[in-house]
Amino acid sequence: MSRLLVFFIISGLLTACSGRETAATTPPTITPTPLQISASISPRATQVLLDGEENYYVYCAHCHGYEGEGQLESTIENTLSLGMTTVPAHDSTGHTWMHSDGLLLRVIQEGIQNPMSHFPMPGFSSVLDDDEVMEIINFMKGWWTEEQLAYQEEVNQRWNEINGES
Repeated sequence: MSRLLVFFIISGLLTACSGRETAATTPPTITPTPLQISASISPRATQVLLDGEENYYVYCAHCHGYEGEGQLESTIENTLSLGMTTVPAHDSTGHTWMHSDGLLLRVIQEGIQNPMSHFPMPGFSSVLDDDEVMEIINFMKGWWTEEQLAYQEEVNQRWNEINGES
């Protein structure tokens, strides 16, 4: 890759991340809302959700939002001006629920490797195993509506049939 292309990619990423704020601007303080877990689920399921929540906040929230809301509003204009797609929301306003668990697992493990049209996302296979990624996905499902969960379950069934998974 030419040095000029690398320079433009890095410059674009720095611009997208910096927004229009000046160095004197204080970033907003964001406090995640604690996970509300139903008393009717098992202790193991509770631990899975808590582990998923913790890993989401460590690896995902700084880009996808602490409430799954997606890219910070203040940075969207810069990202779009660079011709890149914004970081998607994982809550019910986004499109994550439209994809199978298998595809979400693959994207989280392998990342998005197309920095010319998407906000680049690293793969996390070196720090998260498949079970940990599934815990994150299950945590994100807590933001989806009943209808979205039902639709996503149908997508999971089709994915499993096509890919021979159970």
